[in-house]
Amino acid sequence: MSPAAANQLVNRLVEAGVLREITGYARNRRFRFDPYLRVFEEPEERGA
Repeated sequence: MSPAAANQLVNRLVEAGVLREITGYARNRRFRFDPYLRVFEEPEERGA
């Protein structure tokens, strides 16, 4: 996959709300997949 194609895919995932960009930078960005990270939270952090 080319870098341009990967960037397009990531942008589509961000637009769909699947990923969230967390750096605020235009380059060397990092993304979160919040549903996956919630699996590792303590129950009181999730409001249960």
